[in-house]
Amino acid sequence: MSAAPSHDRGITVGKSWPRPTTPAPLVPRWEGEFRDHQDWVNFAHKRLTVASDSNGAQLKAICVDTLGRRCANGRDMKRAADEGTFPVRYFFDCEAAADVNADLLDALKDANEPLAMCQPRTDHGARCQSAATLKAWAVIEKAKGSAS
Repeated sequence: MSAAPSHDRGITVGKSWPRPTTPAPLVPRWEGEFRDHQDWVNFAHKRLTVASDSNGAQLKAICVDTLGRRCANGRDMKRAADEGTFPVRYFFDCEAAADVNADLLDALKDANEPLAMCQPRTDHGARCQSAATLKAWAVIEKAKGSAS
């Protein structure tokens, strides 16, 4: 017995199994992005054909626009261009979300401690706050880099 297909964000999904999926704390391991449609036209073949599985078979990348919609073909990329939802990011596999979040929270806590300990209206306090702010931004940029 097969249920009728449902439409979700432009994708037709056949529902043949009635049991819901078990939630998993996974996040994409972002490999890169296409800035615009022309970037995709020029570089998609080179960027999206570089990964292989343990058997040597090519892995297909998953491309997602800024609204979270899959971009699986030229028509989807054209839609992203027409609707202004570039950059389109891509990934080949996922990683555990808890590991990424725990590292980020620890690093931000370490960067934030000087802000709480130093007096802001002194030269020393200003230097501590500046250093802590720069460290926090570096952690955020590192997290963005690991996510892309």
